[in-house]
Amino acid sequence: MSSDSRQKAPKGLPLPYRRRPTRVVRVGHLAIGGPHPILIQSMTTSDTMDTQAVCGEIEGLVSAGCPLVRLTCPSIREADHLAVIKAELRRRGLQVPLVADIHFTPNAALRAAELVEKVRINPGNYADRKKNAVREYSDAQYREELERIQARFKPLVLKCKEHGAALRIGTNHGSLSDRIMNRYGDTPLGMVESALEFVRICRNYDFHNIVLSLKSSVTSVVIEAHRLLIAQMDAEKMDYPIHLGITEAGSGWPARLKSAVGIGGLLSEGIGDTIRVSLTEPSVNEIAACREILAGVARVEPAFAAFIPAGMMKTDGPPPGPPAGAGGPCGDAPVSKPVTLPAPRIVERIELGTLPLGGPAPVPRVHYAAAAAVNEPDRLLRELKHLLHDPNDDPPEAFWIHGPLNERAPELVQYLMSKLSEAGMRQTPLIYRGFYNDAVDPQILFNLAAMVGGISLIPELNNGLDEGNRLPVETVCASIGDGCPLFWEIPDPRTAVSVCRRVLKAGLSRTALVIIRQDLRHRVWQTVGALADAGLSANVALILRLCGDPIEQALSAGPALLESGGEALLAGPASGKANEPNPISIAFGILQSVRRRLTRAEFISCPSCGRTLFNLETTTERIRRRTGHLKGVKIAVMGCIVNGPGEMADADFGYVGSGVGKIDLYRGKIRVERNLAPDEADEALVALIKADGRWVDTAD
Repeated sequence: MSSDSRQKAPKGLPLPYRRRPTRVVRVGHLAIGGPHPILIQSMTTSDTMDTQAVCGEIEGLVSAGCPLVRLTCPSIREADHLAVIKAELRRRGLQVPLVADIHFTPNAALRAAELVEKVRINPGNYADRKKNAVREYSDAQYREELERIQARFKPLVLKCKEHGAALRIGTNHGSLSDRIMNRYGDTPLGMVESALEFVRICRNYDFHNIVLSLKSSVTSVVIEAHRLLIAQMDAEKMDYPIHLGITEAGSGWPARLKSAVGIGGLLSEGIGDTIRVSLTEPSVNEIAACREILAGVARVEPAFAAFIPAGMMKTDGPPPGPPAGAGGPCGDAPVSKPVTLPAPRIVERIELGTLPLGGPAPVPRVHYAAAAAVNEPDRLLRELKHLLHDPNDDPPEAFWIHGPLNERAPELVQYLMSKLSEAGMRQTPLIYRGFYNDAVDPQILFNLAAMVGGISLIPELNNGLDEGNRLPVETVCASIGDGCPLFWEIPDPRTAVSVCRRVLKAGLSRTALVIIRQDLRHRVWQTVGALADAGLSANVALILRLCGDPIEQALSAGPALLESGGEALLAGPASGKANEPNPISIAFGILQSVRRRLTRAEFISCPSCGRTLFNLETTTERIRRRTGHLKGVKIAVMGCIVNGPGEMADADFGYVGSGVGKIDLYRGKIRVERNLAPDEADEALVALIKADGRWVDTAD
């Protein structure tokens, strides 16, 4: 089928939440898809031939709440050994279904289908070998290739059908076959066709016990690929369940934020029936990470709670909202209308100190909303000073402070500014937040506008903007003037757009809206669409207020940034939880996870498995300590040639296991060093980065 006949990714997404209907796929006693809960799974890191180690690891995973476990089978030797593993698991009283992970070895897949409940194959390397060959295929030649693949794949389809085994057809972005690359390119569309070519063969033999997956380490690619997949499956009347994951996500909070954007974003759209969070950490850590994403989606999309295992929701109270006295809680009435996403916006530049919002080449900013009020200057100063002096993160680029809009406000701001100057912190712009109510005095607004970088108004909308004795919007604009940016924290998009229209008509050249909502993604879609319909897209900047815990923030704000944009993230205040990074680190991490702004090194590292040729956890951490300060440099750490170099995605440099105790180094996808010892490889990697002019010495 020619590439120009493929379905386009849909522009709008259904609201409110509705899970995509699928057929039910049986994996042993488990059911995937249909009305059944989203299933969590993981993969062992132990050598598959080490029975006690791998069974002990599986036992720990099951205890943590993992009902389905995958093991690597790089050869028929490991596939045969699955019988021994299953016997030992039964001896331990474990009935967990197993998945055999197959790359390059169809004979291992055939044997595994006789022994375990599910087989995963990669269509990029099941019947093909990667040669990076450039070739133009005629339609007739391409059909011949598909016939060759069918002959190679048919025995596995029939074997799975005979033994009742399920089959996951799992495409990886970095290991598309030469045939796919030459026809569709290194694209989400290529990922879709790579999977569906194999699905169509299964359908030729009336085999439907299939799960599909499309994985990449780039969140935008994962989301776009799944939308294309669903569109094409609908066109071909396919209803197979989907497994979700971000491959090579890495470790720590960066990996969890990236996974929340990709996995959580798709779950919020109703896509996904089983998930794995791939971490370069002990495999048991993946289970808690999966549970956090499922619980986070359920808090953002309440209807989703019906599809997660019982008891998974957190019970430690509601997520943190804006500080007291600075606006209502995150969220308002449920969204009920579908939204069509407009074209990307280009917003006129808003001057805000030395770090403007918008403009022709916008850089998304990170701002901080303080918990302490201006009438608590000492507490507020400590809060801001802590953020500016955190050595692990870039500082916030504006402080949002809240307080009364009365005669004391200018005095309080003046005192705070003097204290900031004494502490050497005066360069960061201040945005003053206050309630837009009946007591606002035009002179107070005028005085504040001369002192701060911007003013943000929080209307009390119970009686509408123009009722009571509240200042008219036009009077507010006249008081503030065009030299001070004016922000509006208005939850309802229609009211917000109406206010913006009046602001611009009153003579202000531009303004900004603060989107405050726990399901931020939906509200941004609505607001961007309303602004476009009103012809105001170029004049109104959007500030996305982060709500909830870090996972909720990522799965809500990340897709919104990818699809609709946003000129800044407004983070804070800190949750106070010991195991969470500060809110500024989370905000920068979300921007990094969607590639809107790179402020740290990015590590694309695979989760360990039985194929891994060195200790991935310690190696990745060692390289992170050496190179983590290199902003914007992408480094792949891959345990074997299956996961690298193909899965290095768009990494600038690669560190790939090529044999036991041997490392190959890559510049992009080109191998530049072979068979280095680990200590030698570490130094050679630093030298390679320096040779490319990407190295920066640390401050100390």
